[in-house]
Amino acid sequence: MQKTNTIAEFLIFVTFLCFGSTYGAIDFTPPTEKQIAIFPIGEMEKSLTLRKVVIPNKKVIDQITANEKAGILGYHGNSIDFMIYQDIIRNVIEIIVEIPIRKDFHFLAVPLDPILKIQTKKQLAAVFTDDLHPERALYETTFPLNFTIWDNASRLGLNSLENFVKNESVKPLGYKKRLVWLFQKLGINEQSIDLLFKTAHNQLNSKTGIILQVFDNNEYTFAKKIAYPSYPNGFISENATVDEYFLNDQYAPPYPHEVRLLLNNKETLNPQNPLKIVRYTPGISYFTMQAYENALKSSIKQLQFSKNSATKYKTELQTTWGK
Repeated sequence: MQKTNTIAEFLIFVTFLCFGSTYGAIDFTPPTEKQIAIFPIGEMEKSLTLRKVVIPNKKVIDQITANEKAGILGYHGNSIDFMIYQDIIRNVIEIIVEIPIRKDFHFLAVPLDPILKIQTKKQLAAVFTDDLHPERALYETTFPLNFTIWDNASRLGLNSLENFVKNESVKPLGYKKRLVWLFQKLGINEQSIDLLFKTAHNQLNSKTGIILQVFDNNEYTFAKKIAYPSYPNGFISENATVDEYFLNDQYAPPYPHEVRLLLNNKETLNPQNPLKIVRYTPGISYFTMQAYENALKSSIKQLQFSKNSATKYKTELQTTWGK
């Protein structure tokens, strides 16, 4: 792909992002329903089987996709380590920073982490015009979703079900190092990160990972601010906003490779936002999950931290989130 073409396409996209699209009211058709009408599930399962990806319980997958409604943004498969990473962030913010987090929200990254360099649409556009290697910045500051749980079934490492079944991460370097900034920020010993992961793994015995199902409760009004259709490297792939693919029947499958969410502090990482993030863990029983959550919370309550640093971080978060 030539960079000049990418720049032109992206600048056109920014216009779409700002002003949206114009089409008449249309009844919502679940994206999975539209997809399997064109691409039979058997064919997509076959593509996964060729890579030794065998779905352990297809009924569970059917139950997950049955929850699709207007506002759905897509799916994300990841490892158990990502779940632990998410829960450490949540519990540290709730227990140490003392900010309550609603149950249907999960952090996709550590809020205010300096690694999240792209915070606005203007900065996102500048990455394509000014950065020689924009894919690096996009890797750290955007979050990939599949339009449906079956999307990219024939593409290695790009399908949510494959990452779930293999218990693999989309960031293979791991999540422990992504907590270092937060622990330093709060004056917590970095060695505690390894101990928390060990505590978590002692309670968990799942061979499979997790599946996230993400919704915009404002039915795509919020998504127009933070989401765009992309190639696997994070580059803009279409001159359209993601709502087109969910609400306009003219945009039939195959869908673009991915939906990308901009990991900005004010909106995407704000627990007051309209995002509903449902996390499924089919390989973990209710009682195992309860034991894991209790053990992790108990360990975080015992951490030594700087009260002044926690208060400062709390103020920074509340200022950013508008509370």
